[in-house]
Amino acid sequence: MKNLFYITISIALLLSGSAYADCLRYWDQGPIRISQCENNSGRSGYYQLENRSSNTYKVCWDMRFNNGKKETGCRILDAYYEGTGVCYSCNPKNGGGVRSLTFTKIERR
Repeated sequence: MKNLFYITISIALLLSGSAYADCLRYWDQGPIRISQCENNSGRSGYYQLENRSSNTYKVCWDMRFNNGKKETGCRILDAYYEGTGVCYSCNPKNGGGVRSLTFTKIERR
């Protein structure tokens, strides 16, 4: 039921055209993908996480931006998980944009 709720919200946001726009780059490591994206408004950015396998993973990363900032994070990604996180510096229009992304841990649970 929880997954159905998230799928419904995601479809509604996609159809509205206001939340998602362009994902500019992505990085894959095995079944895990992290994408750098910008919103339609052109102000804010976000990252998208995907687990394209039937296993659960703990994923950690280190993002470095063109504006000198960095962001580290860790998430538990259930099987076939898709989700997003806010990332102002992910949008190149903010003086940011991802310079590099390093997966620091991918651990099957």
